[in-house]
Amino acid sequence: MRNLGIPAIVGVLLVSLWALILIVSSKQRQRLLDDSQKELAQLNSAVAQHAAGLFRDVESNLIVMDLWLQANRHIDPRTDASFVALVAELRRISKGLIDPRMVSTEGKLFYIPTPDGKPLADVSDRSYYKAQLTEGERRLHIGEPVESRVTEKWGIPISWRLKSPVSGLMMVFANIEIAQLDTLHEKMRLKPNGSIVLIRTDGIVLSRTPYEQALIGRDVKSAQGFKEEYGVKQRGSFISDGKITDGVPRIISYQRLEDYPITVLVNRGLEDVLATYERRRTIVYLAAGVLTLLALALTRAMHLSQNALQQAKEDLGLLEATDSMTGVMSRRAFLELAQRESSRALRYWRPTAVLLLDIDHFKRVNDSHGHAVGDAVLRDCAKAWKVELREQDLLGRVGGEEFCAVLPEAPLESAKQAAERLRKAVANLKFNGKSEQFSVTVSIGLTMVLEKDADFAQAMERADRALYLAKERGRDRLETVVEKEHEESAI
Repeated sequence: MRNLGIPAIVGVLLVSLWALILIVSSKQRQRLLDDSQKELAQLNSAVAQHAAGLFRDVESNLIVMDLWLQANRHIDPRTDASFVALVAELRRISKGLIDPRMVSTEGKLFYIPTPDGKPLADVSDRSYYKAQLTEGERRLHIGEPVESRVTEKWGIPISWRLKSPVSGLMMVFANIEIAQLDTLHEKMRLKPNGSIVLIRTDGIVLSRTPYEQALIGRDVKSAQGFKEEYGVKQRGSFISDGKITDGVPRIISYQRLEDYPITVLVNRGLEDVLATYERRRTIVYLAAGVLTLLALALTRAMHLSQNALQQAKEDLGLLEATDSMTGVMSRRAFLELAQRESSRALRYWRPTAVLLLDIDHFKRVNDSHGHAVGDAVLRDCAKAWKVELREQDLLGRVGGEEFCAVLPEAPLESAKQAAERLRKAVANLKFNGKSEQFSVTVSIGLTMVLEKDADFAQAMERADRALYLAKERGRDRLETVVEKEHEESAI
């Protein structure tokens, strides 16, 4: 858990950093979108007012023409100077944007003036003409965009049926030239990717700025947002994928005109709004990414260093716990574990034996054959004892040639048998001296952990007394001290 501390802290900090970046980034993006939508709504309101005023002017002009014709039914409007002057004034006021024309009951188109009285085209197939053939309440009809058969210019025809025919004329209509409307809207749109679109409520595109011929007159009822938004609601905004136009995602603000079946759409490119934000976000992400990589690299280096230090501590601990000469436990480690085993034995009333082993005349071995041979004697004796002892038994070197063993769950008789095996194991060893092979013997003192023992040191002291007896009585033997010094036995 200590090793995981630093990586865990760094991980939490990095997660918090990225969470903060993502939250701030998301909020900033949403703020930009909200601000853009407000700006578009304001522009849309201005465009909608202009569009409503334009259609209102067209309607007023057509009604004025109708009233004038009804009041002057005796004249031919195609050639009458006063009517021609009236229409010319209407054109002038609209700066040529609204061009009034007339259609006969048979669908013949007449411009004003028409000095020779001959029609310029047959428009009986046009929707704006057909829409006025139905008897009933007269209404303004905004037709689908058409290309003029006379001027070859695209326009939006807006027709009005006369109260009653005059000189064979059934209706008047005004053609709004899309090119001129596009010029007006071009000054208002948000560049570079913004556009202004007029859509009839049935989904027909009346105009689009920037002008794109392929979109004029197109039915966009299937476009994203039409049924959910500007085909239904009075006003609002949403983000479009732009698939039906040029594939450019846009923020769209829309508003339906109250008196006319027209929806005004004002939009701007999503990239135009978020370009600076995207660049800054990329820089922040790159910086955060570099910081993350550096933090991870540093954490890994620290983690590896920490692991190496921990391993070094463990290795050092192992060295401290192990006698480097014989491979058995060192005195300090042995006494710690022996104390724990002694306490466990007393706690659960389990028999535990303590053996103190001393190699006889070991100084003589060193003096006669050298310390290298003496070291070999120590190693081989310890190795032989480890073979004879059980896995749960403890064995440690507690002096120069003195060893101690703790045998858990071993009654006195079993401990005596084990001690005898240890003695014989040493007696069977052969060592190469300077001139000949030789053997060694071991003296063993045995005791049991007793209830009266305050700690393991008391048991070890009794084992030491038993070992003293074994040496005093001839060595190469086992002596036992269990209760008192006079209660002793020998093998």
